[in-house]
Formats: sequence, structure tokens, C-alpha cells
Amino acid sequence: MLALMDDTLQMAGYEVVQAHEGRQALALYREKPTDLVITDVFMPAKDGFEIIIELRKEFPDSLILAITGRPLTAHVLPVAKRLGAVEVLQKPFTPEELLAVVNRVLK
Repeated sequence: MLALMDDTLQMAGYEVVQAHEGRQALALYREKPTDLVITDVFMPAKDGFEIIIELRKEFPDSLILAITGRPLTAHVLPVAKRLGAVEVLQKPFTPEELLAVVNRVLK
């Protein structure tokens, strides 16, 4: 999924920075904030909820898209919105759906 998202966004002209776990993602963002953070709700080291909470505290204007795809976990996406994600997306999604959400958030 990460490779598909990366390819989709790069082909659309976006620069992509990847992190494979939550602590790394926060460290990279603190070094060089990006226009948009896409976080999975379920990740090692720090989960997406922790990412959203920490980014909201340190960078209140950050744009965050939360995704999840584990079976029976769609109920966590509204929680991500309440914590501060500007948009949420349920996996599986198509490249077109991803781009539509990213474009909408970044306008």
C-alpha cells in the first residue's frame, strides 16, 4: 500500500517523504514539515492517534489525512477526525480516490 501511495502521489507531481513507523514520521516532520501528513491509524512505535495528537500540539496548522484498513476498524476514523485529522480514508482505496482527497485537502 505504501508503494502504491508513493507512486500515485509522485506521478501526480507531489514530493513524497516516507516513514515506516510513527517515531520516525514525527522526527522527519519536526526536521522538515510537509504540506500534508498521511498517517495510518495502526503503526508500530507510535500509532496514528499519537501522531495526530502530537502534531496538533506542536504544529496546530498541520494538515493530516488518517487512513486505516484493518477489518472492522472503520469506526476509528471518526476518532481520528475528532483528534484533528482534516480528512480520513478507508482502505482499500483507489489511486484516484487518494488523489481526490489529497487534492481537496491541499487546496
